[in-house]
Amino acid sequence: MPPMKNSSVKRPKLDWRFLQRFCHILKILFPSWNNQSVRMFLTLLGVVLSVQLVIYQVGLIPSQFYEVLSEKNYGEFKNLVLFAVMLILINSTFKSLDQYISSLLYVSWRKSLTEEHSTYFKGRVYYTLNVLCKDIDNPDQRISQDVERLCKQMSTMVSRLLISPFTVTYYTYQCFNSAGWIGFVSIFGYFVAGTIINKILIGPTVSMLVEQEKLEGDFRFKHMQIRVNPESAAFYRAGKVEHMRTDRRLQMLLSTQRSLMNKELWLYSKES
Repeated sequence: MPPMKNSSVKRPKLDWRFLQRFCHILKILFPSWNNQSVRMFLTLLGVVLSVQLVIYQVGLIPSQFYEVLSEKNYGEFKNLVLFAVMLILINSTFKSLDQYISSLLYVSWRKSLTEEHSTYFKGRVYYTLNVLCKDIDNPDQRISQDVERLCKQMSTMVSRLLISPFTVTYYTYQCFNSAGWIGFVSIFGYFVAGTIINKILIGPTVSMLVEQEKLEGDFRFKHMQIRVNPESAAFYRAGKVEHMRTDRRLQMLLSTQRSLMNKELWLYSKES
């Protein structure tokens, strides 16, 4: 019997090849130190650090209110209220700047990555990928939709990634001072255990998500065929046949989405 096609298909995973490709993407997003994206990135770092400093000051306000109210000091109470309102306004301003700069980064990153499609139009690569080589499904979706999603997710995560090393270092220091080495080992042991469990659960989920995106592209492409060739379909009276083919792709897509939701259920239960 001939070997099954699925046996040669590699499951998407976090490996050295993934890291190489991600580093190549980063070189495109940050081509030089004086690039606009680098400047926005550094500005965003300053903003998120300022947000954390303001949040720390806001956390000290309630205890000060208790002290002022217990002493019934109206003058200090009024000053404290004005100070709290000022911190809230500064906090909201910094958070708005955080979202605004992240959105600008999204647009800049999408522009840089999408403009790399110039390679797609050179040397008839578009013909090779769409006709001769089937290793990459739906190249149009990869260039348009997948790039958009990648840049959107990265712009959403970037502020959290920037502040994470500082918050982890600070709270590790505080935990070590308050609970000693037992607290230090406990929190990092919990982190390592959670990472291992996530790796086990996310692996099959990622593969299913990739399959769903492939079927999304196939379903969209089928509708695009009808849109591009309506006269030919009408001439051959192919409405019923095309309806059956399109509906079959829809059912495959929905079945994969249900399977993906079942796998994501375990991830949601772990997070809760």
